[in-house]
Amino acid sequence: MFRREFFVYFLVIIASVHGGLYDGCSLGFQGTDIPLRDLENNAPKSNELVRTKAFFETKPSFNIVKPNGEEEFYFGNFENFTTYAIYETRKDFLHNTNPIEVTRNVFGERYFTEVDFVLKKNGHFVIFIYGNDDFFLLSWKSGRNFANSSQITIQLYSEDKYLYDCPV
Repeated sequence: MFRREFFVYFLVIIASVHGGLYDGCSLGFQGTDIPLRDLENNAPKSNELVRTKAFFETKPSFNIVKPNGEEEFYFGNFENFTTYAIYETRKDFLHNTNPIEVTRNVFGERYFTEVDFVLKKNGHFVIFIYGNDDFFLLSWKSGRNFANSSQITIQLYSEDKYLYDCPV
């Protein structure tokens, strides 16, 4: 019970310090599976299926799962958390092989890093990472069609607390 109270208290402090930057976000710890239809702040443009914002402290991962359980895209660590990458499959992520696009680690342990995830209906997967001093863009045009994929699930994970489903 103490841990939950601490996180609620922590979230209130963060929200007050950052002037509402985190208002409307949900608090996560370790893993969260959320069906696309349950994302309150998903704000896709007409050619997109997903446009959502999250804030991570350390070691995040994000993936998209189709209704049949097949994982489509994976974003997570590469090379012992020194870099992060987009992977085509969970197997590639777990074995740290075949990264599609790689960026250096910008996730700090003392601050939240803003990340926007976008999945276009034509299969273009885009990640915007807003580090303390840097901005990074990871992108992969998979060529897969997601026009009729409203039944997908978003999975998020971090060893620490994170904020997700934030207003875009």
